[in-house]
Amino acid sequence: MILLHCSLEFTHQLALIKYLLGYTVSPNTSQLFTVIYYMSFTAVSPPLYSLLLTFIRACSQPYLRHIEQWIFNGHCWDPYLEFPITQNQEFDLSSQKTGFWKHAFSLVEKEKSVPLFLRSIINEIFTCGKSVFVLKSCCAQHPLFAPEVYRFHLSISFSSVKFSSLCYEANRYHDRVIAFMKEDSDRRKSLVNHL
Repeated sequence: MILLHCSLEFTHQLALIKYLLGYTVSPNTSQLFTVIYYMSFTAVSPPLYSLLLTFIRACSQPYLRHIEQWIFNGHCWDPYLEFPITQNQEFDLSSQKTGFWKHAFSLVEKEKSVPLFLRSIINEIFTCGKSVFVLKSCCAQHPLFAPEVYRFHLSISFSSVKFSSLCYEANRYHDRVIAFMKEDSDRRKSLVNHL
């Protein structure tokens, strides 16, 4: 019965927030994340709070997988136009057009397309993915793209234990990338010395 009450309370609050924010249509994914995120701060009953956190965690997974593809592989495929980064197909590295770095990708309006909890780092996400795209396009054999490079999964955490685990995984990824880069640099120096 408590879960039914929480679900009804959630639905009511979602409709109210949709009205107050002036959404004439259903909010997109990032707007929905932001609404649920705000609601989790105001939830007074533990079951509703738990339900909201479950929604955030479950709903964020496809979005986070998209961010992973962008920051680890430079892929920006978004058929539903829910991701804040778009690709201009007129610009690619093989075209003769100038301004690739500035025009090939764009970051759409933050307020409407970026969940609140990512707004402070979206510029870094944007630049990272663009850089990876250029690097992969110019040098697909770069050690960063080696299958041996462990890539961790992004996740939303609500516990300090899980957060510590995520930090450990991120540091592990960083250390392995640095090690691969050093090995590659040493290998290149060795080849030059032998010539």
